[in-house]
Amino acid sequence: METSVLRNYAVALYEEAGEQAPQVLEDLSRLADGLAHAPEAIRLAEHPGIALEEKLRVLLLPLGQPPPVLVRFVALLLERRYLRELPRLVRLLSEIRYEREGLLPVRVECAAPLTAEQTARLEAALARLLRHKVKVTAEVVPDLLGGLRLQADSEVLDQSLSGRLERIAQHLSRA
Repeated sequence: METSVLRNYAVALYEEAGEQAPQVLEDLSRLADGLAHAPEAIRLAEHPGIALEEKLRVLLLPLGQPPPVLVRFVALLLERRYLRELPRLVRLLSEIRYEREGLLPVRVECAAPLTAEQTARLEAALARLLRHKVKVTAEVVPDLLGGLRLQADSEVLDQSLSGRLERIAQHLSRA
């Protein structure tokens, strides 16, 4: 599916969700993560012999009591067979939220998970440095060995151990 069409879906969901948009985004992210680890759930959700209400009940069970706007949106995705596009929709919805809230998204890759306190301190430090409100999204990349790799817009700052070792290897190969 084209990104522009998916973006229209994400914009419509964001506007319909209103103040619930952060919770809807969190719930959709959890659903996308769950589906990524259970591809058989997508096959079941696409099965024509299973009623829509049953598909919704099973898919949304881990979310407890999701907002009605989220239930309607997932039902629409199921009806139109767009459930496989959920990870892309989540990314687009995040971008829309950041745009509307004036946040600069910063992707952080780290060798180990960051605690909530570490994430908050990193956001505060980056906000001072960049002179802009920041929203950090952390991803664990064990190959980094240690340190961090940050990406804001098209700028990348690699302060990982693997990045440093690679730079040393390049320097030595030139010598």
